Amino acid sequence: MQKKYISFLLSILVCLLLHHSANAQSTFALQDGDLIFQEACNGGMSSAIKEATRGIDGYNFTHVGIVWHKTPEQIYVIEATHPEVTITPLQTIFLNFLYYKM
Repeated sequence: MQKKYISFLLSILVCLLLHHSANAQSTFALQDGDLIFQEACNGGMSSAIKEATRGIDGYNFTHVGIVWHKTPEQIYVIEATHPEVTITPLQTIFLNFLYYKM
């Protein structure tokens, strides 16, 4: 339960930082090529990755994506998924994170 709470707080913090950087001059801004680490939901390939690798500080990252700005306002994540590479809106990544973690 504590891990879910920390994950939720981290996702809120990232959203606030993104909002702040869009509305004010700030030093934080996602840039093309930044990496987004994800801990996918249980099952299938994610479970196999979690069993075959060690996590760090209680987090078992199973997936990584690369940030890409289509325009300054449109931020996407390029990610390798089965059966192909996809380009996913950043908002979708965060919504999926919140859905699977809560």
